[in-house]
Amino acid sequence: MNIAALVRDPLVHFLLFGFVLFVAVEFIFDARQESFDSKNIIVTQARQDQLEAQFANTWNRQPTEAETSGLIDTFVMEEVYYREALKLGLDNNDPLIRRRLQQKLEYLQEDMASLEEPDDDQLSTWYQQNKARFASPPKYTFQQLLLRSEDLTKIDEIIASLNNGSAVPASFNASGLLETNNTALSSQTIVNRFGESFGRQLTQLTPAKTWQGPVNSSFGTHLVVLYKVIEAQTPGLSEVRERVLQEYYAERREEAKIATQSKLKNSYVIVID
Repeated sequence: MNIAALVRDPLVHFLLFGFVLFVAVEFIFDARQESFDSKNIIVTQARQDQLEAQFANTWNRQPTEAETSGLIDTFVMEEVYYREALKLGLDNNDPLIRRRLQQKLEYLQEDMASLEEPDDDQLSTWYQQNKARFASPPKYTFQQLLLRSEDLTKIDEIIASLNNGSAVPASFNASGLLETNNTALSSQTIVNRFGESFGRQLTQLTPAKTWQGPVNSSFGTHLVVLYKVIEAQTPGLSEVRERVLQEYYAERREEAKIATQSKLKNSYVIVID
């Protein structure tokens, strides 16, 4: 058995996270149960420091002795009410509390699912498998004009006159609001400016220094010159390493979350009446 490979296996990580999560939940639950059964409320020095730090973050100064005493009194009353509410079962069947507890457990799970930084080979392999995520989109440089309604019956004639130089584009352009010359626009920017139909048709054209069309949009009918298409560019790993690391960790955390959720769910017998 290859121990080194086993240690790096994500499945082993997930199972370990699940085990640690169970132990942590059981420990926390037992500890809280003991505190609820006890009449002791212990305000540790660490808790006092935390209360003072929260005050300082809010007010940009340290609390006075009287204010610290007030913070402690507030915390104690909060703890008293919290314990009494739990004794009365006020947390039962409350969707807001259920959701909040779920979120806290998920955050705990995500913290426990933090992985060691991958080595260069691991990260390079993952990047090669997912590099399409990091590619810059194709970009298009083109000129367009929006035809007047009276010119729609003679599109071929207009295209010919534009391409042989006997006419100028401005003489046929019905709109001064739409950008005529467009340089290195991404597909999404084109869609934002001219609409989805225009963007889809434009990307199907072959670059040429001649007018083409018709290309339709929600504005009407266009003629275009598609000068240049810059194909999608995939950067080297070194150029986007920080972003790759972020997405690598996010994917691993999500995998760990799904695995742990499955393990937790499978530990229960679920009956749907």
